Amino acid sequence: MEEANEGPKHFVKKNCDMFEDEDATKKLTTILKDTHISLVNAGPEMTEIQHVIDGVTKTGYVPSRVVGKVSAATYHLDTTSSSFDVKPIGIFESVFPDKNGTPRQGAVVPHGKGRLKLTIPQGHYALDGLTGFTHCWLVFIFHRNSPYSDDQVKVRPPRLNGKVIGMYATRTPHRPNNIGLTCAKIESVEGETVHLSALDLIDGTPIIDIKPYVPYSDCIQTAKCPEWITGDESISRDQITFSERANEDIVRFTPHCKYYKDPEEVKEAIIEVLMTDPRPIYMKKKQSNKLYGFRFDVLNVRCANQGVDAIKVIQVELWEQ
Repeated sequence: MEEANEGPKHFVKKNCDMFEDEDATKKLTTILKDTHISLVNAGPEMTEIQHVIDGVTKTGYVPSRVVGKVSAATYHLDTTSSSFDVKPIGIFESVFPDKNGTPRQGAVVPHGKGRLKLTIPQGHYALDGLTGFTHCWLVFIFHRNSPYSDDQVKVRPPRLNGKVIGMYATRTPHRPNNIGLTCAKIESVEGETVHLSALDLIDGTPIIDIKPYVPYSDCIQTAKCPEWITGDESISRDQITFSERANEDIVRFTPHCKYYKDPEEVKEAIIEVLMTDPRPIYMKKKQSNKLYGFRFDVLNVRCANQGVDAIKVIQVELWEQ
């Protein structure tokens, strides 16, 4: 009670290391405004902070530890909130412009490429040391999802042939929170840009975090999964062929590509995509000879079935933007 009688100005000067900082004052105000909580009813853990804030108002000083303390306390009190603000650290640029043709797992298309340019302040400093790792985790937003509804808690994964299973036992992108996690290979870091490969992200994907892949903790040797996940559903490499025209098209259009300079690398990437069998379901069932395609970099790859589980690339076009 003695401290209270001495007034807020005395309390601030007595208990805190002080400094005048206009930016800290603004940040403190923003934190309090964004939390949308009443400090008066926030409980005993906020009593000291409320007293300090009263002192700040009257003295013009901000305690050096106040901003962090208010942020931590208000975050703890606000964890039952219905939503949290998440801002992208950058927008991913990918060789896959559309969902169709984008692999379900990046590792199955090692030659798939992309890059992430950070948009946060001092992004090049944030990436310092990342080249010491070969791979990283990307936390992202499924920005092209259809709206989620409460009756979507069970889904039909392609490998289960129509059977349903709980969404949390799958990697379905259709979830209450459109947050995804993927592992990619780090090719290089240039300034604020990370160049990556072996990825499964479509162009324009918002990235909200990067975390280094740490083998000793991230790779669990004893991990198991259901048989329907481990089963092989890909098309074998020797069942994928290219017409003479398609080969000529690849050579002709490679100079236009954003991510490739070598026609053979373009061809290898296309083969890897086709091995994941990107055909529409109705074409797999009916073995239709109708042409189908997918976009890749600046190219439109057009294919046709050649019997059961065999695909031929008929032609490759330059996609008109």
